[in-house]
Amino acid sequence: MSTTLEQINAHLAAIADLARQQQQTIDKLSAQVTPPPPTQARWLKGVVSDWPTDADTPHHTALGHKLIRVWHNIDWTRGPVAGDFRALRSYKTTGLKVALRLHTNTPPPSEARAAAWFDALGNVIGGAADFVGAVNEPNWTPDRWTGTVDQAIAVARACYKALVGKVPVTSICIGNSESAFERYVRAGLLDHCDIVSFNCYGQSAQQHIDCMKLVVETAKGKPVLVEEFGLHVDSRPGRPGRDVWLRDMPQIIAWHKANVTGSCYYRLQHKADPTSQAMHQALVDAENKPREPYYATWRSAAS
Repeated sequence: MSTTLEQINAHLAAIADLARQQQQTIDKLSAQVTPPPPTQARWLKGVVSDWPTDADTPHHTALGHKLIRVWHNIDWTRGPVAGDFRALRSYKTTGLKVALRLHTNTPPPSEARAAAWFDALGNVIGGAADFVGAVNEPNWTPDRWTGTVDQAIAVARACYKALVGKVPVTSICIGNSESAFERYVRAGLLDHCDIVSFNCYGQSAQQHIDCMKLVVETAKGKPVLVEEFGLHVDSRPGRPGRDVWLRDMPQIIAWHKANVTGSCYYRLQHKADPTSQAMHQALVDAENKPREPYYATWRSAAS
């Protein structure tokens, strides 16, 4: 009886010793492996385009841009042709990556028509863009989308089916709403993309970051590209928005650098009405000159 117990104890001791040796080997090999680069190194610093007026490079170079988000409207009555995207190459030749957002506020007349449109796009896009996604902010209805959630998902499905393997496909881009993002995810948003896109604003760093945390967590491990971001704060003279922006924007940028693939600031230049300009703190003015302190703050955020 004692001999059997001694044998069992010896056997258990041998197992424990083997486990220690294996762990030592794992630790030794792990120390030899080059660690992956930090998330910050993978972050693409970007800006929303005023295509084609900002095709020149000085501001992109000065601000360290690596990515630009551009817009193209879908016309279901005619297919895309190569000439539609020729201007994109002016960005590509300067080293910028291009995130192309295709948009229409109306569903296609049929799923077959959507499939044909995106098949044609796959034949002509020819490396003009690094990321392509369809439909922008369909949660803001009816001005940005007159169809249903399912109809928007059907457009995304046609886009993904035609382009997968040719260019990374971004999701439908939901605008600044956690509940809308969750609604579209339940409808299948994550099934038709390689990368999740989202537009995020908010009125404070905390509000902005809380929203982005939900998006990143809900994306189920897929990379997240923020196609538009900023703060919706009133920066007109005498209003608190400028001080809020200066206080909160560095926090937002730091969070983006650590957690998402890329972020496009909204926007480089804004020529709309004064109220809209005040709510979107453009980096350059109508004369293409830096607007401070926004320009310097964004420039300091190295990619």
